[in-house]
Amino acid sequence: MWHVAAQSARDESMIERFWNSTGKSAAQFLLGILGLALITFAAVRLHLQPGAISLLYLIVVVFVSLRAGFVFSVAVSVVAVVFACITTFFRCSHRQERRTRWPLWQLPLS
Repeated sequence: MWHVAAQSARDESMIERFWNSTGKSAAQFLLGILGLALITFAAVRLHLQPGAISLLYLIVVVFVSLRAGFVFSVAVSVVAVVFACITTFFRCSHRQERRTRWPLWQLPLS
């Protein structure tokens, strides 16, 4: 009887530890996604350069990889790539405006 009670307590402890660690990793994942979304929104509104945007994305991915597990880090990296594509799409829609405002942009585009 004592052995069964100890086994069930140990199982509950393992389940609790699993959910606590997964819940914390999921929270870090969601915070990483929120950070990427905020960076994307600010980058589109402020017309930031691609190098600055990619550095900010990299910082978010590194912070998530330090706190969460491998799977969540890879997921945040994939989402960062998708957000980078979205940012590039919105930046290319303003290409004509950029040519008149910053004439040096014409060099790599021509």
